[in-house]
Amino acid sequence: MKAKLFYNHLCLFVLQFFFFAVLCAQQITLPLSGVSFPKGVMPVNAGRIEFYAKLNGFSGYIPIGGVAPHFFMINDGAFSYHMGFNSNDGAGNGGLVGSVGNSFRTGTGIFGVYTYEQIYGAANVAEWHHYIFQWNKDGIPGINNGQEKLAIYIDGVLNSARWSVVTGSPGTFGSFSSCPTLNLNTTGNAGDVNGQVVMDEFKIFDGNDNLVLWNTLGSANEVMQSNTGLNGSLNENVNVQFVPGISGNAIIATPVFSIGNNEGCNVPSLSCSIKVSPAQTLPNHQPNTIYLGIGEQTLSLTGEATGGNGEYSYDWGAAGMGASISVSPNTTTTYTLTVKDEEGNTGTCTVTIYVVDVRCGKHSNKVTVCHHNKTLCLDYHAAIWHFAHGDHLGSCNDALPELFVKVYPNPTHNYFTVEIKSNNKTDKVTLRVMDLYSRVVEVRNNVSPDQIIQMGSNYRRGVYILKVTQAGVRK
Repeated sequence: MKAKLFYNHLCLFVLQFFFFAVLCAQQITLPLSGVSFPKGVMPVNAGRIEFYAKLNGFSGYIPIGGVAPHFFMINDGAFSYHMGFNSNDGAGNGGLVGSVGNSFRTGTGIFGVYTYEQIYGAANVAEWHHYIFQWNKDGIPGINNGQEKLAIYIDGVLNSARWSVVTGSPGTFGSFSSCPTLNLNTTGNAGDVNGQVVMDEFKIFDGNDNLVLWNTLGSANEVMQSNTGLNGSLNENVNVQFVPGISGNAIIATPVFSIGNNEGCNVPSLSCSIKVSPAQTLPNHQPNTIYLGIGEQTLSLTGEATGGNGEYSYDWGAAGMGASISVSPNTTTTYTLTVKDEEGNTGTCTVTIYVVDVRCGKHSNKVTVCHHNKTLCLDYHAAIWHFAHGDHLGSCNDALPELFVKVYPNPTHNYFTVEIKSNNKTDKVTLRVMDLYSRVVEVRNNVSPDQIIQMGSNYRRGVYILKVTQAGVRK
């Protein structure tokens, strides 16, 4: 079973042999950065961010994996706007890197070994510098014939020397759909950072060069009372101090990893689940399964939504609309439900209805039953009697579905639960979690069948694939 997990919001899509799960950042996650602004401060399609900053205690090699200072970050799982240090941003860029939209990246140069001294000069790492982060979905004039979507400048000099578009991404800009915030003084990934970043005079301009945010970052009051635009929030749980800056005071803090909070947005995460009725079409047989020739041939699927704002709409795709639908598949079919609230927030969940053809006889009016390792072809009443005595449908040699995997809750903001059910009580189960680059994140071997396991509590937000195997059977 493959499961795509997008952290920190889990939405489950089940195909016949695939689970897709989406995790998005929609809840408050600690620790938060020292200063945050609502997502509404960000012009999406074009604009620029300007600020002054200096680094205290940073020298030598820039760590790989993003465990390095980032001046700012806003990310809702689909679109990311950030600027910070990384020897490899995952798209072939290194040094001082940044991203806009869902796929456009830039860096000082090609990924590899970078030092802070290479970027600033040996004597200038700890000095004040002026930064410009500029983006435009239609391209920035004067850079590679207007082909590039973003650029980073240090003290008026173009720092960007390499650009890339993430492989497999459509390359788009769009509105932030969930509830992140623009976090200052953060990191690109979880991990301890030794050093502090000082920031001052933080400004955002829209694509028409209008000043939409100006925060002086000089005190708690100044953070929470912007000169222009929306006010910031000060997280007192982070060790934030104020020191002399370019103009008045500036904020200084040790960067901490933060995936955002819901300040200024307050949209409860939207989730859904699907109830199948009846859960079993025959006593003592597999759930969510139709056996052609006997038992219930039509099932009711009812969606239930929680979170979000306002009334819900329910869309089952080609299967219909509304909270409940009736289905009578002739082959194993996965049904996907998308729930939307009045503000356009969505949650997705799926259920697979398995179909097994057990019909037999000259007119296909009987069913096969396995009785003491002997396959019988019986009428309805005889089959029901055999079920009461422990026999089951199908040929004794049939490879009936042996391994069932369920992943929940949907969504989740901390961990997800994997529930394993199998007719094979002897062989152990292996769970393997990988990211989209096929890098193994976690492996659990020797898992007993019919076990419930919690996973993902220490995963960062992202997309993951879950593979479950038992004795050659893969899900």
